[in-house]
Amino acid sequence: MEKYTLWKNKPETFKCQFNIDGADPAEAVVRLCLEFEDNKNLFFYGELKEDGNCEINMPSLKDTNQNYGKLVIEVIADSTYFKVHEAEIELKNSVDVKMSSINGFAKTAPKIQVEQVSLRPQPKSESKPKIEPKKEEPLQEETATVESRIDNPYISNGKKKSPKKDSKLKSFNDFLGK
Repeated sequence: MEKYTLWKNKPETFKCQFNIDGADPAEAVVRLCLEFEDNKNLFFYGELKEDGNCEINMPSLKDTNQNYGKLVIEVIADSTYFKVHEAEIELKNSVDVKMSSINGFAKTAPKIQVEQVSLRPQPKSESKPKIEPKKEEPLQEETATVESRIDNPYISNGKKKSPKKDSKLKSFNDFLGK
């Protein structure tokens, strides 16, 4: 018995040729039957031409759950049934995609670490931060540092120059006008 592969996701055309003697070929009925194990059958009718050529168009079979069955070509001519061809069939998709490996998502559980177990609560020793008094520097040194940042003509390379005798500025606050 022959074996055919039919594509589930593509329409197909089955072509064959008949010689009919004793009946009019134009009145003959040709059909293709797909028989499956679940006792469901699909029928597709063909058009027989006067020269005996026949084409049977089948739509895509994507709704069919079966992968194996039988193909039978039947002809009814002059009220007589003929089973002219029978073959095994395998239904496949014309495109096949398979995944070769999977990394997926790693399942991670929360990590819990127990450091000390005690039945009685122990008093916690609290450490207080030490507060050290801030050392204050003389005001003149701070003034010199600030004045050097704003390009004071009286300070050069971090060294104070003596102001001119007619200048009234004696501190940075005098310079700001306070």
